[in-house]
Amino acid sequence: MIKGGCSRLSIERTVVTTGQSGQRDSNPRHSAWEADALPTELRPQEQLDINPYPLVMHTTFTVIASTERLTHVEITGALDVQHTREIELKFTATTAGRHKPVIIDISKVDFIASSGIGLLVQVARTLSLDKHPTILLAPNETIAHTIRIAKLDSMLQIASNLEAATALAQLPSLTSERLR
Repeated sequence: MIKGGCSRLSIERTVVTTGQSGQRDSNPRHSAWEADALPTELRPQEQLDINPYPLVMHTTFTVIASTERLTHVEITGALDVQHTREIELKFTATTAGRHKPVIIDISKVDFIASSGIGLLVQVARTLSLDKHPTILLAPNETIAHTIRIAKLDSMLQIASNLEAATALAQLPSLTSERLR
């Protein structure tokens, strides 16, 4: 019993309310009830490791090319709050810190939260001070739509392929060999 005579609540298979004497309360409204009678969301649950994005294990950030004229990076996974924080410092230093046009391949990004969009906008703003573009390469339709709806497509230009991205970067057409 809890100090002060309060009722003791035990969540196991059933919940039983007892009075100050430690005996079962005779009030039918306080009698034992089955946890199964509760709505599913209120039932005691085993601790489960629930991943809302079961196919996304982690987010990776890779530098594809870093030349005198261009930075080309790839992000794979989800840009949610947690993963954005994990790559933010290195990503910003590698892209905005170089003060060169940047192509960000997000074709393998499954989900982007506002924090991920914020990171991309932060890089784009920094590069725009030097009049360098930030180009998103091959975003999925949902992400491209989100960028357009938020009216960020002038700051975060969208390209469907590498040739279009290099054209937006105002560079001569580059092959993968010339990028290196």
